[in-house]
Amino acid sequence: MLRVGLDLTALELDASGTARAIRGLRDALAERGDVSVVELSQPPRPGGGSRRMRAVVREGWWYPLGLARRAAARGVDVLHCPVGLAPRRASMPIVITVND
Repeated sequence: MLRVGLDLTALELDASGTARAIRGLRDALAERGDVSVVELSQPPRPGGGSRRMRAVVREGWWYPLGLARRAAARGVDVLHCPVGLAPRRASMPIVITVND
């Protein structure tokens, strides 16, 4: 079974079209018998933190380093980043969706 890591971080930022597309992709992959979806998202900061601080952490740590590390730790075979932001390097193939 293929383990697909799906980055769901964007769901906290958007509730419209992109979020619907991500949820639809997650649901469609979950329905397949040959795929196991591993949901990944930026971990919450202790004490919450401001929206601006979460953005700094997301852009400065989560996408450059944290996401690939979390995906590797969870044993994913391929990492899907559905919003055009992704790690520069990872130990597994990365699929990036760019929405126009």
